[in-house]
Amino acid sequence: MVWTPPRTWLAERLRAAVLNAEIRDNFKALTEYTAYTPVLGSSGTAPTVSAASGGYVFAGKRVTGYFELTILTAGTLNYTVSLPVACAGHWFPKPFGICTCINGAGGFFQRQLINTGSATVAAMTGDAGTRVSATSPFAFASGHQITGTFDYEAA
Repeated sequence: MVWTPPRTWLAERLRAAVLNAEIRDNFKALTEYTAYTPVLGSSGTAPTVSAASGGYVFAGKRVTGYFELTILTAGTLNYTVSLPVACAGHWFPKPFGICTCINGAGGFFQRQLINTGSATVAAMTGDAGTRVSATSPFAFASGHQITGTFDYEAA
């Protein structure tokens, strides 16, 4: 379901069709996720994933959603994740989401999503600006996961 900006109301009788199309359906747009397949990228050799899924709600200029990635091979250097809708440039370099890196030993490492200066991908960073990479916060291997949520303004 897609969000439809409400029109300017005129002096008219309120009918069921108008209420359904302009009010009820917009509430549905706020609760039904649109699927997207996130791409895990890198500033070096891109990692490969065995599973990638995500979803988002796009209402007005607001984009809210989630992603889940399972690593197959680690790749090299700093990781990025694709966004479903281009984000507004004024977010750089502010955080707009949270991600969790999960290793096979049950370790959970929370990081922030930040705009990289690109409208279509986000970087993952921890304390002191340390980026999530093939070796940080741990050495990624097959079966490790990166999951996250985001909330930002669309371009």
